[in-house]
Amino acid sequence: MKNLILLVVFILSSSFTEFSTTKKEYTFKVMSNSYIIINGSSNVNKFGCKVMKPTETKPLTAVITSDYNVNLDGSIRVKVDEFDCEHNILNKDLRKTLKAESYPYMTISFKSLDQIPFTEGEDTVNGTIVIELAGTTRAFKIPLSFVKKGNIYQMKGSKSFTFADFKLSPPKKIAGLIKVKDEFQAVFMLSLQNQ
Repeated sequence: MKNLILLVVFILSSSFTEFSTTKKEYTFKVMSNSYIIINGSSNVNKFGCKVMKPTETKPLTAVITSDYNVNLDGSIRVKVDEFDCEHNILNKDLRKTLKAESYPYMTISFKSLDQIPFTEGEDTVNGTIVIELAGTTRAFKIPLSFVKKGNIYQMKGSKSFTFADFKLSPPKKIAGLIKVKDEFQAVFMLSLQNQ
């Protein structure tokens, strides 16, 4: 019985964590294929506005705490006027709504994970992020999914907001005809390489 318990403990300890608990700090390079997408909808259809290459990234540092939480320090920043909605008028109205001239950047910073992700394959854990948009900074706890592919890790997440969450007013009508709903979703993917 004792041997069986030891075997179970060994299997769990070797497969549960993405990060070795013997090492307390890791640094990951944020790759250029990381992205942020803003999804929205109108009385006509849904739309997505993408920035497929970040303007600035801060390497993601992960520090394992004594209770096996993970403190994070890293960020991804994009230019608001580079969001491409594949429609020129929609691009213009979105940039105006997000106050791109006064606040040219949107930044997502990563603060913590509630637990250490699994070693291989896919896993989802709760994490804390901070979004800075149009001069307003908000912290959120959201599910973050992790996928390991070779020596590259993908961290994905999304969060729905109202424009009012960032002290913004949605455009009443785009091109004078299309009414945008007072909710949007920020979707992000970080491609991370262990350094």
